[in-house]
Amino acid sequence: MKHLNDKTLESFLKSRIINREIIDDTKQERIIEKITTKHGDVFIKYGQDIAIRKEIEIYETYFSSPETLYVPRLLTSRYWDNSYFLALEWLDGIHPDFQNSSHVEKVFSGLGKWAANWNRRITEKPPQHYTNFEELQDLLESYTHVLEEMIGQSLALLKDCLSRIEDIIKVMESTPLTLDPGDISLLNIFMNEDEITFIDFESCKIGTMTSLVEHLGEKYQSIPHHSVHIQIALKSYLHAWNTTSNIHLNWHDFYYSQLCVRLYYKLGIYVYWIERIIRKNNIKATIEWINQDRDNLAALLENLDKKRVS
Repeated sequence: MKHLNDKTLESFLKSRIINREIIDDTKQERIIEKITTKHGDVFIKYGQDIAIRKEIEIYETYFSSPETLYVPRLLTSRYWDNSYFLALEWLDGIHPDFQNSSHVEKVFSGLGKWAANWNRRITEKPPQHYTNFEELQDLLESYTHVLEEMIGQSLALLKDCLSRIEDIIKVMESTPLTLDPGDISLLNIFMNEDEITFIDFESCKIGTMTSLVEHLGEKYQSIPHHSVHIQIALKSYLHAWNTTSNIHLNWHDFYYSQLCVRLYYKLGIYVYWIERIIRKNNIKATIEWINQDRDNLAALLENLDKKRVS
């Protein structure tokens, strides 16, 4: 992907460029820059990456109003020469430290308010497609013998997961809907003294209110991953939802739904890992990832059982 020249950029932004700073040009199909113009700083993405088109569509559908909360303001967007261009206001602030309890509470309180506010605006329930279940089921049926030899213990756990499909879908279908920003990780969140702002809506979608916290419990460094911070995140999120929404959720129902959507999310990861094995793509490392996650998957299933009977 070639960098746009100053003349083209100035015509898109309708302002004279003073300085340009590359943020990321490591992807062949996308470039991200910070542009300083005489009217202020601008964040831009451009290229042939289809994810940019998706983000433009999200902005045009949901965030066109200038008073939209928690979102950087859209300055301009366009399609040109089989490419996409998105310009947003530049944000000053810091990324949260998810080992800091006050940061965790602030971010997930803001996220709970986001979820409750968007819940009021969702007037139609879109069709739900549970592709993680379908794809995993197909893989296990088609490659059982291969997988038994390579990931035997984990395979038994995955079959246990699939035996719960009906119950999990029932819980997910009964959970209130909202707009899911798509990637709640520290690099996609800005904090200042007054507010939280979320960025990067390339995978934004309508989903359950617990889908926003579906990854909590995984060992990612970019999210709260210690047990104490996970609890703070979940309780702050639910408290903010209940103080903002007219749909009150108790802790048990909320947490059980979170466990269900987390399991659904995790099965999508297993689909990716198993497909790597089938394609013979770095099989040794992939089996190691699966083995490392076995206890985590077993604990999740045990938690589901406890919450289901309580």
